[in-house]
Amino acid sequence: MPRHYRGRATIYCMGDTFYYRTG
Repeated sequence: MPRHYRGRATIYCMGDTFYYRTG
């Protein structure tokens, strides 16, 4: 489950890797 960051950004976590997405 993705966690929302600053409301408009989203952080995804996959195993031991994570990536940050805006929009």
